[in-house]
Amino acid sequence: MEPETYEKTKVCQLLVTFWPLLLGNVLEWYDFGVYSFLAPNMKDIFFHSSSVSAWAGYAVTFVLRPFGGLINGWLADRYGRRVAVLTSIIGMLTATFGQGLLPTFICCGDSWGTVGLVLLLILRALQGLSVGGELGPIVSYFAETAPPNRILAATGLLHSSAGLGFLSANLLVVLVVHVVGPEGMVMWGWRIPFLVSLVPGSIALWGRSKLAESTDFARLVMERCEDHMNSQSIAKDCARQRPLVA
Repeated sequence: MEPETYEKTKVCQLLVTFWPLLLGNVLEWYDFGVYSFLAPNMKDIFFHSSSVSAWAGYAVTFVLRPFGGLINGWLADRYGRRVAVLTSIIGMLTATFGQGLLPTFICCGDSWGTVGLVLLLILRALQGLSVGGELGPIVSYFAETAPPNRILAATGLLHSSAGLGFLSANLLVVLVVHVVGPEGMVMWGWRIPFLVSLVPGSIALWGRSKLAESTDFARLVMERCEDHMNSQSIAKDCARQRPLVA
């Protein structure tokens, strides 16, 4: 096999193996892209035409990211990389799709509009917690699962998927604006890019649910179990984690 063909085969193997993780990372940056590209609409819909408030709502996600990293990092160390990446994709999908269902001041009046604003901030916070815990477990999974000579290539694919998320958000927002027009965007069109996330998000969730736990973490769990079999609490943890590492 020619060297170039061999390299392409290796990259294809990485895509086949890690596509659920890469697709979830696309969804992460897709959400950031959708909100930022829709910021002119979001400020009118939720923030009474205040650009500062609209971008403050956007910033909530970034403020919560470090806390998400701590929480999901603990989950990854305690219960496994698979559990951590499942938790993060569920949170991201809930937050992104949920934003497209919110009541607004324009469609539902002041009372429901206020409820929608509060829920929007809660969902942005959930998004921050989820995406903050996304990167660490994925990189750990790559490091523990990818072929030794392809770890950096796998990580490079992860960063490429971030750009794909932004690009997808930009293209979809432009398409929706072109189809429904400015007035339609304010009334209901802004919801479409958020709601579309259900399709790739569900596929990524399904794919991640099929992932096996990383070999390194499985070995760590088994060694921990063997070293602490006299501890009742450790034994219970081993029994609970054993199906995940089989």
